Order: sequence, then structure tokens, then C-alpha cells
Amino acid sequence: MSWILPLFWIEKALFIFFVLQVGYLLFFAVCSLFRYRPKIQKGNLHSFAILIPGYKEDRIIQETVRRALEQDYPKDLFRVIALADQFQEKTISDLKAMGAEVL
Repeated sequence: MSWILPLFWIEKALFIFFVLQVGYLLFFAVCSLFRYRPKIQKGNLHSFAILIPGYKEDRIIQETVRRALEQDYPKDLFRVIALADQFQEKTISDLKAMGAEVL
């Protein structure tokens, strides 16, 4: 009977430990829903180019370029350049129609 009391306290300690672990993760999961997003000011932004290389990747290159063009940045400050190696002519014309440069 004397071994039951320590087992009771070990169970309580493990329960409290797991509750604290789950609570910790839950706290940060809820906090991530209210993420701070600073406003972009055009005065201190830099221009850049996104290079997307591809070799016979006609099926996925269009989705990649589309997502690169959808970013939340002023359109006049970035360029999307697809480096096409053995793409089909239809894929190249589709990429140019999206607004990407094709090399």
C-alpha cells in the first residue's frame, strides 16, 4: 500500500507536465493567428530579380512563375526571369503571356 502514494504523485506530475507542454504549443498556435504585418513603404524598397531555372519542367514551371508574380511587392520593383532549357514553345509563350521574361 505504501507504493501507491508515490505512484499517485508521479501521475500528477506527469499530467501537469503534459498539460504545460500542450498549453505552451496552444498559446503560440493561437498567437500566430494575430501576426503583425508591417506596412511596406515604397521609399526604402529595393528592386530585385527572381531567377527560376528549369530543364524540361513544362508541367510545373507555369505554377512556379505564377506564384512568383503574385507576391506582395510593387510590380515595378521586381522581375521574374524563367531560364528555359528545352521547354516546349507553348510553355514559353504562356510564360511570356504571364509577364515573365524567358531566357
